[in-house]
Amino acid sequence: EKFPLSNKLNAVPFFADSMDNEKITAQSPQDDGGEATKQADVLVNVEPVSGDPSSIHTAATFMVESFWLGSPLNVLDETVRVSDSAKKSLIETQESELMDIYGERMGKRLLPTCLLLAFEKKDTKTIIGMVGIETTVLDTRRDEKFFRYEASEETLRNAIASLGPKERREYKNKSLDDISSELLPSGVGVVACLSNLSVSPKARRKGIAEKLCKEAENIVANEWGFEDIYLRVEKANIGAQNLYGNKLGFSSIF
Repeated sequence: EKFPLSNKLNAVPFFADSMDNEKITAQSPQDDGGEATKQADVLVNVEPVSGDPSSIHTAATFMVESFWLGSPLNVLDETVRVSDSAKKSLIETQESELMDIYGERMGKRLLPTCLLLAFEKKDTKTIIGMVGIETTVLDTRRDEKFFRYEASEETLRNAIASLGPKERREYKNKSLDDISSELLPSGVGVVACLSNLSVSPKARRKGIAEKLCKEAENIVANEWGFEDIYLRVEKANIGAQNLYGNKLGFSSIF
């Protein structure tokens, strides 16, 4: 069962106070809830993925190795050994999911998405972290409150399709928040969600996760116009709850 959290973007572009864009000095929240040993400062670049098949494959491989197989939050049982064929299958599944949400399209997405990758400035070819942000429909009336991305697009597209030509032109330049609040039922809206946060085991406790999250919030607030960012955490995953709730400023809403 998921444990939805929300973070108010009280200060733009970052959480609650400003932070140097270039130098990361904060302790990384990517741990199991224990005390972290402060590491040396790390200079990083955070860049959006272009969405081409090659970049999506690279991101999927990194996520499998750093999140599914190398997470300190025990995503997979430590006693389970993953064969090369199983790892390949896992990467292919992850690649398909990332392509559906973040991959390039012929036209513009109805609901914006962005996949961010972090690189050390001294090594611009090696990924050390990633995080995804997407817009999705939130229905507070349902048990499963967050729609999958494809269902979210379909829901909003159907709402717009119900309008006449004149009304559609009127909504053309409106924000997603305005469109969803005016066209979707009460208790249903479009929100920004954080997902797929993962950091290389070799780069943890160096502020990488915080840097990624703050850049994600910058995009959500300044480019997409949202005041909140959401994520879902398994109720049984105490380590993840500690990561997001105690260290990244998220709070439980459902």
